[in-house]
Amino acid sequence: MGYSLAIRVRSDQLRPKFLKFLQTNFRRWSVVCGKDPSEWHGSASGPTDDISYGKTETSIGFDYQSGMYGFERDYIYSVIRWMALKVGDRKTKMRVDVPDGGSVVHRFPEPTPYYIYDGEPDLNPLLVVTEEQAAALPKDQCQWAIDEWGVRIGPTAVDHRIGSCSGLFGVSRKGIIAEIGAVNHKEIIAEIEAIGSNPPEDKSGEEAWWARRREIYLKYLKPEIDENVDLIRQEIQRLDKLWAGET
Repeated sequence: MGYSLAIRVRSDQLRPKFLKFLQTNFRRWSVVCGKDPSEWHGSASGPTDDISYGKTETSIGFDYQSGMYGFERDYIYSVIRWMALKVGDRKTKMRVDVPDGGSVVHRFPEPTPYYIYDGEPDLNPLLVVTEEQAAALPKDQCQWAIDEWGVRIGPTAVDHRIGSCSGLFGVSRKGIIAEIGAVNHKEIIAEIEAIGSNPPEDKSGEEAWWARRREIYLKYLKPEIDENVDLIRQEIQRLDKLWAGET
């Protein structure tokens, strides 16, 4: 199954120029992080105006397959957010998801950028804030917090990345090793297996089980996360500088 991420460019004149810029200057994650593309599990397309879901006359975005986990996923989502900040449409009112399910119409004090997931009517607002401001956001707005480069920040960002990276453990040994290395792979698997594959049925036991899983993933993945987030940010800064020279 495939998915799409997109923005709606705010100007008909700007769209072809920005698409050409991206097609010339965007680099796939395997290139950015210096991996061998022949051994890479990544599944994102290059930037395109022919996305599979939610295509409109103003859309630019990426398609990707369900196997896109880890830092490539973080990279593509960060790039789409940066695209929204640079050339995307903005709204003061939009329908958004809420964490417990469903959606609500949210009003913003000023026009706010957003991106679109899979052509769905619920939009994904973007708030450029500091880490301190991100920490003060209501729970249902934490996922909107980004820095000026489109990189997700705030108290839930690390857990989000752990969840994305741990998805690798359902993919393949090759995929895991491509992200975190063979040694860490063996050590993580051993510690995860030691606590069991399913949480206890009682609430306190379940909470402790999830907390222990998070602790294990954080122990092994945090250095990799920090390194790769810096790499993502540096690559988007490169794009930003190039785009500034075109405008």
